[in-house]
Amino acid sequence: MNEKYSSNSLKEEIDKINVPKDKLDNAIKIGIQKGRRKHLGVNRKIGYLTGVAVLFISLFVGSAFIFSPIGAIASKIPYLSAIFESEPLDELILSNLEDKGYKIGGVSVSTSPEKEVEVRVQGTTSYYNSVKKDIEQVVRDILDSKQYDSYSLNVSKENIKELQLTENEKNTISTLKGQISDKLTKSNYNFKSVEVAPWEKVIYINVKGSNTYYKNVKSDIEEITKNIVEDNNYKGYVVMVNKEQKSLIKKDDNDIIGSEIVPTISEGFSSKSKYNVTSVSYKKEPLTFIIKTSNMSTDKKAKDLGVEIDKEIKSLLNSNEVASSIKDKEYEVIVYSKDNKKIN
Repeated sequence: MNEKYSSNSLKEEIDKINVPKDKLDNAIKIGIQKGRRKHLGVNRKIGYLTGVAVLFISLFVGSAFIFSPIGAIASKIPYLSAIFESEPLDELILSNLEDKGYKIGGVSVSTSPEKEVEVRVQGTTSYYNSVKKDIEQVVRDILDSKQYDSYSLNVSKENIKELQLTENEKNTISTLKGQISDKLTKSNYNFKSVEVAPWEKVIYINVKGSNTYYKNVKSDIEEITKNIVEDNNYKGYVVMVNKEQKSLIKKDDNDIIGSEIVPTISEGFSSKSKYNVTSVSYKKEPLTFIIKTSNMSTDKKAKDLGVEIDKEIKSLLNSNEVASSIKDKEYEVIVYSKDNKKIN
């Protein structure tokens, strides 16, 4: 089992090493972990295809331990375990940029079709032009400190067309939304939201609860809403009462494999060009981690690469944090070459 490193123990290891002070300060400032990731949130998406769950790293809110280039630390803390104990890459970039006061609309980290980090900047064109180079430098410093060398960087301006409302439309929204919400609340109806679109003359109401509850209250809510519209002399409005839609992807909070382990493996191997990893996937039964590389099986170093990847994954799975979570479940690691030969 591998010893679990806290942020304090990590800093102690750093402090023992004689390195230039400016580089050390930067590594500590960016690199001390902010705590073990609890979940990936809504922006990490796992797709299921013929029984195999393939991880697509397409993240919008959204990093991992700033992996120091200092070899002494790397020898004591397994690579994937360090990533597992920390933030995902997009979250780290976003938090650093926001801490510096930049107006960021989102950060995405993608591996297909190209490995790219994209940062979308909010604000005017003038603002974007004034901060673009500084934002690029911040992100490159993070990638360099983690030794993530496989990504291109795209800092773009977020183009959001703001809806221009007239004063009359603003007043309509305020009046109807307020009165309808108050009436439904006082009448003890379970609803999520009331939205008024005067440019469409539509009122949208989302009802929370079971299908039976929704069917029982739908007509009553419609009637209450129509009465409020008529009392305020608004003409031609349509009332749309809908049931709150749940995510089509059922999230299993106990699925640490799909929510934490596979994303860790994907970030770790996709972010460094030396691994030549093109995809990371897994299937639950039997538990199998499938790694594909761009090396041909005839490459001299293909076998060594496969063994190294295999070793890193097993080190993570055997660590104290992960082993207890997967409950000693049997698993297999398969590393494929470009020509679909097993190389581990």
